[in-house]
Amino acid sequence: MKKLLLLWAMVYVFAGMAQTINFDQTSYVFGRIKEEAGKVEHVFTITNKGDKPLILQSVTASCGCTTPEWPRDPILPGKTAGIKVVFDPTNRGGNFDKRITVVSNATNGNAELKISGVIEARELKLEDKYRQTMGDLRFVTAFAAFTEVKNTESKSQEIEFVNTSKKVIKLEALNVPAFLKIDIQPSEIKPDQKGVIVVTFDGTKAKEFGYTLDYVNLKINGVADKAYRLMVSSTLAEDFSKLTSKQLADAPHASFEGAEVQDMGQYGKRVDVTFSFPDTPSGQKITKVFKFKNTGKSNLVIRNSKASCGCTTVEPSGKVIKPGATGVIKVVFDTDGRSGPQSKTVTLTLNDPDAPTVKLIVRGTLK
Repeated sequence: MKKLLLLWAMVYVFAGMAQTINFDQTSYVFGRIKEEAGKVEHVFTITNKGDKPLILQSVTASCGCTTPEWPRDPILPGKTAGIKVVFDPTNRGGNFDKRITVVSNATNGNAELKISGVIEARELKLEDKYRQTMGDLRFVTAFAAFTEVKNTESKSQEIEFVNTSKKVIKLEALNVPAFLKIDIQPSEIKPDQKGVIVVTFDGTKAKEFGYTLDYVNLKINGVADKAYRLMVSSTLAEDFSKLTSKQLADAPHASFEGAEVQDMGQYGKRVDVTFSFPDTPSGQKITKVFKFKNTGKSNLVIRNSKASCGCTTVEPSGKVIKPGATGVIKVVFDTDGRSGPQSKTVTLTLNDPDAPTVKLIVRGTLK
């Protein structure tokens, strides 16, 4: 046993000395492959051109669809081994180009392997495209997601569906909120006929700012089953684009202690305020009071406040903060039944043109 340990120790000592890695090829083209044929694989052959053992420390792929398999034992001088790369074309079509990074103790550095080709996608069956089932109707999706809608505009999305039965089906929408419009085309669908539901979110009629999730119930041939429904998510944002320079100068501004401004591109700016709590035993309630001041020239209004988890509650000191006044947001995180790293957020929607969204973050580790 001592001799074996000594041998391995010598291998790792030598591993820091001169050795080189050499591949028979660093790229392989599969050509055209059929998705329905399943996984394909190729083996890249390695030769240790050095005079010391070669150790492959890690082999990683650029995509989860690509899986590498490599030898864990040292490759002795002059010996060869192989890295097998398996590519899964499932649910993919068209050109592919995947990279595999090989990290070793070779003196000539890390290596990059590449596989490429063209996938001939399988012919989609009806159930592949229309995955959501409601009675004898199948839908591409039952979810309409509006990333952001200004309170001065409307946006629409289409949801496709098909009648898979041998009878005419009548489709109706029930209890539609005033800010939503559900247009079913056609409302009576013949066998094998396809249709669309046009979902329109009217920001001018919506009242709740920030992220919301609403449900629209459907009736199919007179049956209103609880499973027959559409989900509509949206983020209603205030439109500041038409404010004059004077109105912007006189606007409210929320100034938080320890704030970090995040540039959200086309969605403007977001302010993050993070509280990191020390390692805490699970089961306790963690309370943090976030303080801020309205440094603007008009009333600051908290349009909405939403926690990311039912375990977190938020209590604003008030909905309207006057110029020069200070406000507080009390956040309570109930850790009962939780353990390990935690990160809970409370999202505030404000009438502050500079940063209409503020994210309060409570994070730490529970023992």
